[in-house]
Amino acid sequence: MLFLLLANFTPSLRYFVELAYRGTPFAGWQRQPNALSVQECIEASLEKILHQPVTLVGCGRTDAGVHASSFFAHFDIAKPLPQHLLYRINRDLPDEISVKSFSLVGPEYHARFDAICRSYTYFLTATRDPFNKDLAYAFYAFHKLDQTKMRQAASIIRQGNDFQAFCKSNSDTKHYLCRISDATWKLEDHNLIFQITANRFVRGMVRLIVGMSIQVGLGKLQLQDVSNAVERQIPLKFPLSVPSHGLYLTQVSYSKKLTPINPDRR
Repeated sequence: MLFLLLANFTPSLRYFVELAYRGTPFAGWQRQPNALSVQECIEASLEKILHQPVTLVGCGRTDAGVHASSFFAHFDIAKPLPQHLLYRINRDLPDEISVKSFSLVGPEYHARFDAICRSYTYFLTATRDPFNKDLAYAFYAFHKLDQTKMRQAASIIRQGNDFQAFCKSNSDTKHYLCRISDATWKLEDHNLIFQITANRFVRGMVRLIVGMSIQVGLGKLQLQDVSNAVERQIPLKFPLSVPSHGLYLTQVSYSKKLTPINPDRR
């Protein structure tokens, strides 16, 4: 019996895939029952090329309309990747998705649980640009924003560790603890850019933080309100979740180095 079990056992190989996507036409990363997702598109392409079922495990979730310049997922297959996979999958995928690389990793390595930090960027612009539509939030009162107070609000965020006040109410998270290593606002050309890095994020956190910063910049919230939310988890009086299309996942870091392979040159 043991011999038969061993004979039928096929060890699997685990691969990380790095990709980028423009989130505009998708219902987010995660597969949805009635809407197109990034995960569904990539799984379908891999299954077509590899001739076997493929299930991707993402490094996290992004909401509908959110973009990613660097996103990781892993999948298991029973044999090495075929030649020209990178070319073939990018030829098959929609224009809004690009696969950057594949990396062979150990069977225990996990795209979500082994990520040690993630970085997001939000773009707030002063002018409407038809060529930048769905890629930045054109804010009608940009010129009224007090940028100094917005930077002070970001400084308060950096000092917090419990972000219950910045989590969507229907979240299924088990706790709200996050270690923020960076949260800054900077002005470039006619854009206000918010950058934040943490070991984890609760649902809707970045968009609510950006919305809070806007409310502070307009004088609708005070810096003490922000301190109360961060230090005592007191809900904000006027919570604002900004539109998803200005948000980008820009970096995911791992403790172990990933070494991309090039299936086109094997």
